[in-house]
Amino acid sequence: MKDLLGAPGEATFGSCAAWSERFKPAVIAAIQRHSGCSRVVWRQAVSILREEGVEVEEPPPPPAQLQQQLQRRQRLAAAARAASEDTSEGEGGPDGSRAVSSGEEIVGEDEVAEVASEGEGADPVDATAEGAVPVLEDGVVFLAAPEKGQKTGFYADQRDNRRFIASISAGRSVLDLCCYSGGFALTAAAAGAASAIGVDSSGPAVALAAANARANGLEGRVEFFKDDVSAFMRAAVERGDAWDVVVLDPPKLAPNRASLRPASNKYRKLNALALALVKPGGVLMTCSCSGAMTQSGGLPAIVEEAAREAERQVTLLRKSGAAPDHPLNPAYPEGQYLTALAYRVL
Repeated sequence: MKDLLGAPGEATFGSCAAWSERFKPAVIAAIQRHSGCSRVVWRQAVSILREEGVEVEEPPPPPAQLQQQLQRRQRLAAAARAASEDTSEGEGGPDGSRAVSSGEEIVGEDEVAEVASEGEGADPVDATAEGAVPVLEDGVVFLAAPEKGQKTGFYADQRDNRRFIASISAGRSVLDLCCYSGGFALTAAAAGAASAIGVDSSGPAVALAAANARANGLEGRVEFFKDDVSAFMRAAVERGDAWDVVVLDPPKLAPNRASLRPASNKYRKLNALALALVKPGGVLMTCSCSGAMTQSGGLPAIVEEAAREAERQVTLLRKSGAAPDHPLNPAYPEGQYLTALAYRVL
């Protein structure tokens, strides 16, 4: 995984294979030679590299992050105990979840937004921090954090999907869920959306999105809120709120095939809530960045099930993946990880 960010150019390389670690100097030299970038940020996908037998040393997280991790593990442990004690629903708990085995985590409904802001264990940095890189995309400036932000610091793979949202946003209300640095919301606002709202549970992510709004002079046309995405949607449904365009881009809920079953249940719940927030005749774009989900081809069926649950009718308008600068090698089908589905909702 490699993204080129900013000008004159800074490359971020996501190392997720043993071969890339083995040939790191050659990889860096090749990137610099062919891209002209003067600096390459090397980001390690720690969990994947360890599965390949690579010894990786992680820098100690800051005290605040340590506390958050401890609290999250305590919640996961409590959820696991509750699930293991409840046998009234067969194998799983009352919501279809199941107890976690050693080394496996199950994402609770109220943790979706929290996980969405974790990335590979990184947090977005303050937009004014040293190392932030401005990225210009279709006239919109985004401040990226190549060293500490999610993924490679910016979700370049969603470029074409942002363009699609821009093409249908003029004069419409737009809701961007799990917004991170505000990609969809800001693109929609710049394209003439009547209003745009972004929601993320991470304070640093929301601060970064707000900084991006200021950088583009869009402060009065887009708002960002720090909130749990599931809680935000439930409250909006109770109030009767609805938007013309809703984008749902949750975290990697299915990091592997073994997690597909509980992840599918979470995707269904999230999409049912999101569908309830779309005005009749509006559009829902729902995404999955989980390779296991994309390769299973199961997301469309999950959305259809969610539509029945929400008592909405959906028509698939567009199916896409990562932008064309994320090519897929036929010898490595596992590289196909992103699914983006756009539905007309009645």
